[in-house]
Amino acid sequence: MVPNESLLQRTIWGFPICIILFMIRAFEELNYNTRVDVDHLETVWKDQDATGCFEEDQNVDSAYLKRIRQCEVLTEREREREREAETKISEMAHVAQAKAGQDDGEKNMAAWLLGIKTLKIQPYLLPPLGPQDVKVRIKALGICGSDVHHFETMRCANFIVKKPMVIGHECAGIIEEVGSEVKSLAVGDRVALEPGISCQRCGICRDGRYNLCPEMKFFGSPPTNGSLANKVVHPANLCFKLPDTVSLEEGAMCEPLSVGVHACRRAGICPDTNVLIMGAGPIGLVTLLAARAFGAPRIVIGDVDDCRLSIAKNLGADEIVQVSTNIQVNFIIIWSRSLFRLHVV
Repeated sequence: MVPNESLLQRTIWGFPICIILFMIRAFEELNYNTRVDVDHLETVWKDQDATGCFEEDQNVDSAYLKRIRQCEVLTEREREREREAETKISEMAHVAQAKAGQDDGEKNMAAWLLGIKTLKIQPYLLPPLGPQDVKVRIKALGICGSDVHHFETMRCANFIVKKPMVIGHECAGIIEEVGSEVKSLAVGDRVALEPGISCQRCGICRDGRYNLCPEMKFFGSPPTNGSLANKVVHPANLCFKLPDTVSLEEGAMCEPLSVGVHACRRAGICPDTNVLIMGAGPIGLVTLLAARAFGAPRIVIGDVDDCRLSIAKNLGADEIVQVSTNIQVNFIIIWSRSLFRLHVV
């Protein structure tokens, strides 16, 4: 029994000693983990605009430090990817510039989007003129909201700019050259360009709804180059001759006007339809004009901006409503002022 008692005694005395040693080791580990260069971490995160991700507390636990190190690594990787993308875009732009040749002694120049808020005028090499194509010298072009989105963020909805791209799609110009099979247009004709090029082969195109073609190539929508250039090559059947009474500037507005016309068609606007338009921006204003042309007897338009509402009034709106930020108040005001059933466009 003596050996067993001796073992028991050693176990009883040894257990507290093990606990003490374990606590000492844990304390040393904690001290090691908290010995970090806090000033360095603060500088790193200020550089990465990570306000709120860093706290000036030297008693930072190891898990927090691990997260910071992981974030720092990810941020550096993102920086590297951005540098690689910028380098690639710059190289592609230089290649395009080198390829762009002379056209009757004149380089075709265009507005290239190279990066966020980075727009440069550089040569633009046009594709060969096909038998059913025309070459158009662009004389007027509108700036669409999608152009602004591309310029500010390099994307619009799910369309992301991944390489240098010529922007712009609301345009009109004068034909300078026609393909061998083009009979409907001639050099010197003033035309408005429809910016969407469909496949013209799928069932949707054959049904006449080519605007819904899944293979649509749209001016200034990645990856298709746009029309903010001296000249473009475009299918002749998508170029529409302008009457003498319509200016080139007005011709460039045919594309946004078509949005208003399409809205009125979808809404079934007719001479007994009262119309409510929410928003007096450019599209809202052309929708106002289209609704009036469709015969709408009364049109109400709402917006938060006095200047836009004033323009809408001058263009023929029967009533303007300055919209409140309270959505419930908006509808109360609109319905109480209008006093009739409104058709929302």
